[in-house]
Parts: sequence; C-alpha cells; structure tokens
Amino acid sequence: MEKPRMTRKEKDLNYKFVVDASKEFVWNARANPDLVPRYFRTDRILTKSYTADFREGGKSRAVIIDSEGEETIIEALFTEIKPYSRLKYEVKPYILLMDPYVVEESVEDHDGGTLYNVDFNFRKKEDLCSLIDFGWHIFFLESFARFRSLVNDMSVRDTAAK
Repeated sequence: MEKPRMTRKEKDLNYKFVVDASKEFVWNARANPDLVPRYFRTDRILTKSYTADFREGGKSRAVIIDSEGEETIIEALFTEIKPYSRLKYEVKPYILLMDPYVVEESVEDHDGGTLYNVDFNFRKKEDLCSLIDFGWHIFFLESFARFRSLVNDMSVRDTAAK
C-alpha cells in the first residue's frame, strides 16, 4: 500500500493516499470529531481540541499547540458536503496576511479500498509559499499518514469483531 504523497502546482497542493477500508468507513472516520486529535498531529505539534458542526454552513475549530507551547487556531466553514463522496471547506488564515483558502476532500472506491484525495487551493502563490515556509505542508502529510494508519487499524478491528 502506498504512503500519502504530495504534489504541488503553482497555487495548489494535493495529497493522495489509499486506505484499506470502504469509503463509507473512511468517510465516517473523517466526520468523527473525536478522532481528529488522534491523527491531526505530528511528533512536535498536537491538536489540543477540535469541534465541528459537520454540515453545510457549519464550522470547525482546531486548537493546535506546538512543542514550545504556542497555540494556533484553525477555523473553517463547511461549504459543501456530499456524504461518502466530497467535502469542501474554506479555511480562515492562521498565518498573518494570508487570504482564506479552500480545501476539497473526496473519497472514491479503489481496488477494494478507498482513494482519498485532498486539494488545497490558494488564491495567491505567495500564500502557498507561506504555508510551506512555516512547514505546514509536512504537518498535513504526516497527519494524513496517521489518519490512514488509524482508519486501517480501526477497519481491521471492526472486521475481526464481526
């Protein structure tokens, strides 16, 4: 199974990975706010809290804390939700002088598992460069790898319990 991979275009960042679970199982794991702090982290950055009103027009709020104790708040507005298919939201900038950016997540059946695709779309190339300068692209890559492992493990346990 391939690890999450990242590609970059002029104003876009894309992550793709395959999960060994049905798209319904993957979607339900992504929509569960209690799971977010378990994967939306790295060895140096943790999610202190996460809340989400997982519906169109709903909002999410993550409080991230780094190894030096500095907190960053990431807020988003869900603009489109198509269950078991697509999720789109606008992220309020957490880096000064950045414009809001749009994230689109989608899931689709793929060889007995699920292909998970995440697109970050920035209005300005400079905003993508700022995100990369601050190292957030690595945070997202590591978080998606943790999500993949967590969901794979949950799916195996769920299948064994049946």
